[in-house]
Amino acid sequence: MEACPSVSAGTTYSLSLDAPSVHELLGKHINVKEKGIGSAAQARHQKNDVFACLFNMDKVEQICSKNGIQFIHHIDIHGSGDVSLRGTTMKPRQKSVYEERKLRGMGKTAPGSVPVQESIDELDLCIKNLEKERDVQSKSARIATASLSDLGKNMKDKLTRGYGDERFKQERHDDVKAERILKEQKREAIKAKHDILDKLAEKRKMKYLHQKVRVMEL
Repeated sequence: MEACPSVSAGTTYSLSLDAPSVHELLGKHINVKEKGIGSAAQARHQKNDVFACLFNMDKVEQICSKNGIQFIHHIDIHGSGDVSLRGTTMKPRQKSVYEERKLRGMGKTAPGSVPVQESIDELDLCIKNLEKERDVQSKSARIATASLSDLGKNMKDKLTRGYGDERFKQERHDDVKAERILKEQKREAIKAKHDILDKLAEKRKMKYLHQKVRVMEL
């Protein structure tokens, strides 16, 4: 990928919008002044208010939360008409297992914890299956990444063959759509992989506690 790609008629770029740019482009057409936002500098400090003039923020937050991200008030409008919401990944706060282990050693159960009900053999089988699923999702992500790279090179090569002409409009649209689909496949595969890794960590933790309880009983 070029650090500073050259602009050409045959290349489709995304329109990237944040709060200041929304204010500068649409400030006269949306009710930002009613919210006390009179400049781009103020828009930087009242990002949610700016976007609320255009979008249903409850719906935006719902979509972002469903996909495990926190909206950072930045959107990309692609040439195919699709819109991407940018956000930061939300990671659950890691809980210390020290207190739980201490209580287990005393023959008690930590509040809110679930006693180990699966045998070590069952846990081993579950861990083995999860590892296989992890490898499948990792492979899917690699394939999508390679396909994206090939598509990008192909689109770049087409520029020398009149790709920017009007007669190639539909082909450009199809390529942009294919690129979006591949990016979505890559994102879904990575998300699925991370979910599996979380499950793996939990099952391995349960196995460790199971083994520790067995040793203490001996």
